[in-house]
Amino acid sequence: MNKRGQAATEYLITYGWAFMAIIITVGALAYFGVINPSRFIPDRCSFGSQMECTDFLLDESGVHMYLRNNYGKDIIINNITGINEVLICNGLPTIVAGDKQEINCDVNPVLEKGSKKQIPMIITFKRTDGTISHNVTGEIYSQVQ
Repeated sequence: MNKRGQAATEYLITYGWAFMAIIITVGALAYFGVINPSRFIPDRCSFGSQMECTDFLLDESGVHMYLRNNYGKDIIINNITGINEVLICNGLPTIVAGDKQEINCDVNPVLEKGSKKQIPMIITFKRTDGTISHNVTGEIYSQVQ
């Protein structure tokens, strides 16, 4: 009998089993949360340098953020729209140039406490002396308090 390929086959099968054991181990660690890359990603709030997010908080009921107006003119915030979630923002402010204002929005569905959540949104505003509406797209990525 000719057994020329037996050594190569045994070599591949042995390393195949070792590779499968590594894949199963990494999968189990990821499933049980030992390997969770979102723990290492820092919290952030970004809307660009013109609409600067100076402070923010996500809690179970909503989004709380402070926005600074760096446009050089007073602006009126008309609407804040969530891209993946429904945001209900009451009492949208007029922000004086160089000043900051607090904005609070309720989120639907309610956020799960302890999880990291990314909330992309679009802020629609216009200048107090203008009639054209402008959009700023940004996001908040943070752990829900």
